[in-house]
Amino acid sequence: MAIGAATVAVTTSAITSTFGIISGHALTWPFVLVTWVFLAAVPTLSTLRRTVCLLPGVRGIHDPGRGSGPH
Repeated sequence: MAIGAATVAVTTSAITSTFGIISGHALTWPFVLVTWVFLAAVPTLSTLRRTVCLLPGVRGIHDPGRGSGPH
């Protein structure tokens, strides 16, 4: 979710600047565009797998033997 929020923030700034040239407003365009891009990327993103838990002391889904976090 954080990646989407950061992407929308950058996209909003760019679209607002672009639409400002013609005295327009960005409104919901950044959210719509980012949603379309992320939906189009689902086939590619679904092939990514996390292999190591990056948080020390927390057991990862794919790495149950590491860490001493809650079970």
